[in-house]
Amino acid sequence: MHDAKVVLKQRPVGPIAVSDFAVAPAEVAPLGHGEVLVRPSYISLDPYLAIQVYGRPVRGTSIGPGGPMRSRMVGTVLESRHADFQPGDMVRGIGPWQTRFAIEAARLEKLHTYADRPELHLSALGTSGITAWVGLHRVARIRAGEILIVSGATGTIGSIVGQMARRSGCRVVGIAGGPEKCAHALGRLNFEHCLDYRLDHFSERLREFEAQVYFENIGGALLDAVLPALSEHARIALCGMVAHYDTERSHSFRNLHLLLEKVIDVRPYRVSEHADHHADAVRDLTAAVDAGELTCDHTVADGLESAAAAFVSMLQGRALGKSIVRLHA
Repeated sequence: MHDAKVVLKQRPVGPIAVSDFAVAPAEVAPLGHGEVLVRPSYISLDPYLAIQVYGRPVRGTSIGPGGPMRSRMVGTVLESRHADFQPGDMVRGIGPWQTRFAIEAARLEKLHTYADRPELHLSALGTSGITAWVGLHRVARIRAGEILIVSGATGTIGSIVGQMARRSGCRVVGIAGGPEKCAHALGRLNFEHCLDYRLDHFSERLREFEAQVYFENIGGALLDAVLPALSEHARIALCGMVAHYDTERSHSFRNLHLLLEKVIDVRPYRVSEHADHHADAVRDLTAAVDAGELTCDHTVADGLESAAAAFVSMLQGRALGKSIVRLHA
């Protein structure tokens, strides 16, 4: 069998482009003791990978030219040299964008639910869902009746944030790009309001709300526009700053003084630092999925050769929900 992988061909200059990546042959080493051979079914495409592509480390890990792209995946065990894993087991872990790879079994998690919908373990029931839950309940500490604004409202984390906040009794105002995305947030995602940031009157419409919580996924001009719409002593759960990952871009802010004048509490966080609450998050998220109160859209690209284009499309805001690459259904 001929295996393949996606590598970073060159460090981007300016916005990340498909030409910055390549599909290359891959070698799969014989299994060592305690290792398993995994065939990925779905590979996760995540915005934070852009930081690594630009050469800055995330949790001590970066990607250099010629190096393989790596992210979370759900797959099937093909061979095992570990007593706790058998061929056919469904597993989740971090691995290369590759058709097959060997990995230490200790770095994998065996999955037992939603075998017919494994992609959920990369979205609503995976790190995206946990990140949303932690941001709401451990960082922002939302309360019923509060108004919450969320940017990237139809993206993976933003869509989960809005639905789970509504489930907790909050009024939700989403921010998205384009009428189709806003209609999707108001319909399928059950947001109370959704504002199109591309419209001329966006900032004025936003000021009609006096929100107690802002869940930030984007940064840049959106952050500046939201600050006047926040109440005094509002809380900002700082989850993502996609607009700032390309450090060649400059941003100007006119409203940062409101952080001081309104005594706004900015709370950046890493989901990995809340590991003691991950099990609670998964239980709550699973209950919401089971009850039909949490849905997650998936933008699916087929095959490794489509991975780079799908990654760039996601960074450009063209995807809906969770972006994933399907290798084996």
